[in-house]
Amino acid sequence: NADTQEWTATARNCFLDQDDVQAEQESEYSTVHEFQLIGLVPGATNQVTMTITGEWGNVRQEVTFSIDMPETASGYATQLESTEGESTQQLSDGLFALVRQNGYLGYGFFYDNQGTMRYEMVTEGLGLDRILEYDDQIVVCASASKLARIDGLGRVLQTYDLGDYVLHHDINYAQDGHVVALVEAGVDAIVTFAPDALNAYSDFRIGSLANLTLERLAAPAVVTALALIAAFSLTNELDVLMLGGETARSLGLNAGRMRVVLLAVSAALAGAAVSFSGLLGFIGLVAPHMLRRFTGDESRYLLPACALGGAALLLVCDTASRLLFAPYQLPVGIMLSLIGGPFFIWLLLKQRKGRIV
Repeated sequence: NADTQEWTATARNCFLDQDDVQAEQESEYSTVHEFQLIGLVPGATNQVTMTITGEWGNVRQEVTFSIDMPETASGYATQLESTEGESTQQLSDGLFALVRQNGYLGYGFFYDNQGTMRYEMVTEGLGLDRILEYDDQIVVCASASKLARIDGLGRVLQTYDLGDYVLHHDINYAQDGHVVALVEAGVDAIVTFAPDALNAYSDFRIGSLANLTLERLAAPAVVTALALIAAFSLTNELDVLMLGGETARSLGLNAGRMRVVLLAVSAALAGAAVSFSGLLGFIGLVAPHMLRRFTGDESRYLLPACALGGAALLLVCDTASRLLFAPYQLPVGIMLSLIGGPFFIWLLLKQRKGRIV
């Protein structure tokens, strides 16, 4: 890309695990060199030129080659728009860190002065809230229960396990130089047995469709399909139950057993949806009340309409949350709350015939 800023790095002949400069000067230079390239742009063809220069500055060898880098794991934009400000101060060659981006929990992004992504940091589902400097290294939250120390090449040098403690969101240095972390002794009892289950706790509570893959949707899709088949086959029984328990029993229906069956089917549908989307509020309130005006109360028409209508409402809200705030992404749960909240108030006032109290 012609707009991508060029980067130049200088490496000298060095010896692993040896800091003796005199020994280096007395040794012969190796003819075999190994380098680790950093700062390559994801999802782009990077042209790299390596120049070997002699002791007196003469060029010994120059090699140019291209590297096709894979796309980012998150799918986030590798090029951001940059605007020149009024300041005349020269920018440094450092990187800007973009942390805890909405919809991209578990990722941190590093951009150069031109807005080009140079590094994507992937954590174990925890939002990257704070980056601490440690000499030439950084300290970050690697997961809900781990801190990591990373060098300038992106290598993890050391991890710190917090055991049963769960990182809340922030870390900092104390006056004595030790790292202080804001943690919780536990959010639920599950912390003791499976701390990693809370990595995406924030997204789960809000409700989000970000970072979904077909592999994650496979099991919920099977459960949803089977539960829908069961629900559609019980529409007659559901209509009879709506007449009341005594009427249903007088028509020969075992009302108690049928309630348990319908409750199990409902739990399977709700559990399958929540397993990948989190707690999406109001969608089960808005879609049925809107569609009942068109289909009536008969279950054989209302249930399929609710299944399709709820999916359509979720799709519209998710598309709006991605487009209205681009390049940022608002969690779809917030968008549904913006719609469902006023709808719930309107429904409540309607049932009370406009009376607030």
